[in-house]
Amino acid sequence: MSIKLGAEELLPFSEAAKLFPKNAKGKFPHVSQIYRYSNRGLRGVRLESLQCAGKRCTSREAVFRFFARLTEAATAGLGQVATDPTMVEDVDSQLDAFDFKTRRIKKAGTDNVAPTNSEGI
Repeated sequence: MSIKLGAEELLPFSEAAKLFPKNAKGKFPHVSQIYRYSNRGLRGVRLESLQCAGKRCTSREAVFRFFARLTEAATAGLGQVATDPTMVEDVDSQLDAFDFKTRRIKKAGTDNVAPTNSEGI
């Protein structure tokens, strides 16, 4: 998506930096960091920008879209894993072929499963 001229208020990068969260020292990111997000991107996501009257500009909406795409990129693939029952049965049969069993270990009130084989290792 690109910046919609007329529908979004343009901000120079110096103003857009104030839309970003402060760092550990309580400061907003430096303008050069905003340029970097626009040119190179961050984790494969680029900040939308355009050249306007000798200044590089973005918009509040573009910054929020940048945050949303960063979040999507960070959480991609973190969904639930679908387990195929036939795959579980195959793995169980392969483990049985190696005489691989599990035993319960009581540790500080929690149940942990530790692998073991016929030699007790």
